[in-house]
Amino acid sequence: TNFLGKKFVALGEFILSKIPFVRGIYASAKQIIELVFSTKEKPFQQVVLVPYPYAGAYALGLLPRVSSHTAAEPSPDDAPIAVFVPSTPNFTSGMLVLYRMSEIIPLSMPVEAGFKYLMTGGLLSESATEEEPQTPPEWELFLH
Repeated sequence: TNFLGKKFVALGEFILSKIPFVRGIYASAKQIIELVFSTKEKPFQQVVLVPYPYAGAYALGLLPRVSSHTAAEPSPDDAPIAVFVPSTPNFTSGMLVLYRMSEIIPLSMPVEAGFKYLMTGGLLSESATEEEPQTPPEWELFLH
């Protein structure tokens, strides 16, 4: 069964690779899905809050693993750091925005919990329980 499944997937990928407009979209979507759901190394190292889309408003952001710094340790000369600001509920799309480390608020939320929060539009969080509603403001639970 596994052998036949692999052959069907390979045939489907071959067909999609021959369709001009679909080829680019499929290849990009496949790379993103493989990167995000890879079991080897996770692409993001930390969940952060960043001022987005304007000052005074905040959005959940993800620091890519390729960054040599975390939000807890300042970068040299407060250099700009790329932060991925995903959209909700489809976290595979979003904006890559450059911020200075002084603008980033680190959260103690695990990356998996950040994705869960994004995919549910903020309805589910790690600390929420079914019996008791969450009383403190949501982000106070995750701030350092």
